[in-house]
Parts: sequence; C-alpha cells; structure tokens
Amino acid sequence: MAAIVSSKKVDMDTRISTSPGWIEYEGYKTSDFRDYGNLSLSEIISYSSNVGMVKLCKDQSSEHLVHVFSNFGIGSQPVNILIPAREGFLPQASALSDRDKVSSCYGYGISMSALQIAQAYQVFASEGIFKELNLFYDKALSSPKPDVRVLSKNTAKLINSMLVETVNSRSGTARKARIEGRVVAGKTGTSKKKRDGLTTYSTSFAGFVPAEDPSLLAVIVLHGITKDIHSGGSVAAPIFSKVVGQSIHALESGS
Repeated sequence: MAAIVSSKKVDMDTRISTSPGWIEYEGYKTSDFRDYGNLSLSEIISYSSNVGMVKLCKDQSSEHLVHVFSNFGIGSQPVNILIPAREGFLPQASALSDRDKVSSCYGYGISMSALQIAQAYQVFASEGIFKELNLFYDKALSSPKPDVRVLSKNTAKLINSMLVETVNSRSGTARKARIEGRVVAGKTGTSKKKRDGLTTYSTSFAGFVPAEDPSLLAVIVLHGITKDIHSGGSVAAPIFSKVVGQSIHALESGS
C-alpha cells in the first residue's frame, strides 16, 4: 500500500469495489474472506482485502513496485546482526508477469524473513526513514549504511493510520493484538502452502507500540499450521499482545 500511495495514482478519497468478494485476473481467481463491498484504501488494509489489492496493483508499474520493495530492504541480507539471516527473494521487475505483479502486492511471489519484516516496519515506525538493523551498541563494531528516507513523512503517516485502524477498528483483522492502555499499529499476514496433498498455513503479525512514538517493534511468525483457525489475526496477533504487553511492563517497571 505504501508503494501504491506513493505512486500518486490514488488518493485517500479513492474507493474500490471488492464485490462479489472475488476477482479473476490473468486467468487466476483471488478471493476475500467475504464480500466487503466498496472499500477505502484504509479499509482494504484493515480487512486484508486481496481483491482490493489486485484492483489497485494492476495499474501500477512493476518497476515502481520492485523499487519500493527494495527500498524497504526486501531481497537484501541484513549484515549488522549476530544471528543467521537470509536475504529472502525479490524478483526483477522484468521477470514479473501481470499476475505476478498483483500477487506480490498481497505477499505472494516474494519472501522475507522475520528480521526483514521487522526492518521494513521500522520505516513506518520512523516516519519514512529506512534504518538498517544493527545489534551493536559500539558503532565501531559495525558499518551500517546511513539512514535514508524512502517514504515521505506524509505517506508514512497515512500508512500508520491504516495500521492503527487494522488493530483498533471494530472490524480490523488484528483486533487481538490490542494492548490495554496502548495504541498498537500493525498488520496481520496469512499465506497458504500446498505440498503432497497437505495444506499448511504460515501466519504472522508485525506491529509497534505506541503508534505515535514507537518504543517497541515485534514480529510474530508461525509456520506449518494445519488447524481450521490459522489466520494471523487469530493466531499471531494474540501472541504479540501478550509478549509485547509484558515487555512494556518490564521496561517501564525496571524489572
């Protein structure tokens, strides 16, 4: 959504019809959980509408999308950390078919580690500034790249408001990520895999708190889920609420 907003091909008054709850594009069918009707950009994120993302992304250029993804660290390996990390996968713009392009906008066809997701969300937590992950207190031990603005402050604030709505609105997918007395910003993720006749799900929640002046950012990822309840909002978001809620208490109490 950050790439879409920054392209200036839409504005915050744009509304997208997602009825009847599915869309066939380039020979493939994409469905939502239900028919959400006419949605704003913020509601597309809050409801996790894949149909809405297909309709928004089909008019975007592959070059622009891949450029923005790359600016968020996707496809690059974090280097200033002490734990193993993968670079993930970001295809070249020239290799993307029209179908691949729209699929990438709701998370398919690219891959990211939890570390990369955390690094990407730092952009929103830092008002549009990309800050390379760094686990060293002593700067002499590392050589992080200079911080760089990859989103305008206005665009970052718009996306943050969408992330807040996803957690705090009545119908947002991440309601279970709420922490009492705090305003959480974040987004759920759910992907499906089929292999040898077995369907499994990977589910996630990434978010930060407090939304306006973040002090903690966390990413929860679970793989290999086979149960009927498998969405990011149902499985990963409650873990975020518990872990980050306890972490805030420990930090503030000094325990």
